Amino acid sequence: MMKDNRITPVEIISLHGFNRNIENQSEEITLPSEKKTIRLPYNWNSFRITFAIPNYAQSEQIEYTYTMDGLEKIWYNITNENQVTFRNIPPGEYTFRVKAKLKNQE
Repeated sequence: MMKDNRITPVEIISLHGFNRNIENQSEEITLPSEKKTIRLPYNWNSFRITFAIPNYAQSEQIEYTYTMDGLEKIWYNITNENQVTFRNIPPGEYTFRVKAKLKNQE
């Protein structure tokens, strides 16, 4: 019997923005939007993106890799987390990309 190693696509669940001008103020935006894009106010230069795979049965076996195109060209590995926080991002246009793989798989 062959084991199914396929992973369902990663979904962006939410974006939580932090207002740098007002202490402890934050706001959450539920994603995905219809356009799959979002414009943040200039003072939201720090934010957290939460993502997951829809198949929660696999969630304990998943590792994520992400990059932020336009900011840098490095892919970062995440283990035991399904979110990433960006701080002090300069104004601009960026594309967040995330991939999932089973732990110990290529």
